[in-house]
Amino acid sequence: MISLTQLAKTSEFRQSCDAVYGLPVTSKLQSPIRCVPKTKQHRLTGMAFSYLYRFMLAHHYGLSMSSCVALKYGRDDAAIALANKVMSKHVGVEDAIGLSILLAYLDYTARNGVDVVFVKRLQSREGDIALDELADDLYSMINLLLCQRPAAHDVFINYHFGGETGIAADNSVVMDGYLVRTTTTQFPNLTHDLWYQMCGYHSLALGAGGVFSDGKYVPLTPKGFIVYFARFGKSIRVDLPTTGVELCPNY
Repeated sequence: MISLTQLAKTSEFRQSCDAVYGLPVTSKLQSPIRCVPKTKQHRLTGMAFSYLYRFMLAHHYGLSMSSCVALKYGRDDAAIALANKVMSKHVGVEDAIGLSILLAYLDYTARNGVDVVFVKRLQSREGDIALDELADDLYSMINLLLCQRPAAHDVFINYHFGGETGIAADNSVVMDGYLVRTTTTQFPNLTHDLWYQMCGYHSLALGAGGVFSDGKYVPLTPKGFIVYFARFGKSIRVDLPTTGVELCPNY
């Protein structure tokens, strides 16, 4: 099984996308950065914010918490139980941030193996400082989002697509028919890599006729995608056609 991220980097897939969607749209936000990075744990920050974003939406729209903590690279029932317990108490942002960091680290280690150096840092004073910086970063970005209070009629949190494509893929959120991706990059550009990945998500959703969210199949004809740049508090929205790249197990 190939991941969508891997597939989206192949020349064959990109040529197929160009034939269906046209050449990549390269957009850039004309907006100053609002949340300057305080931590060097860039990948962990992005993964943690993705969880935090889902927690915020689930709380705001009264959605199930279990779909927020379905780990990308492995299921951890203890983490899911902890999330349900914590969130059922309607705790504050600080608790949600701590849980998001934990879930992101579980995802990271499940995919890459245990990082011994990072674990040792967590057990030291240096690790405390690193986590404080990460938490401060997340707090700034989620506060920026909370000030905007996203308004949508149809929202559901999903983490996998239907169909037997032989391609592993997940996406954080669907809002009013748009596939939503969050990023904590300092550079507010819609890059070619991101374009092709989101076109892949769009094609998968079209081919499957929907997505699975919280254990339920939800019919969906995606309109396009949205990329939310968390450090800027701004989004880029792209409308796409109702046709996609045909994906199959042997693509």
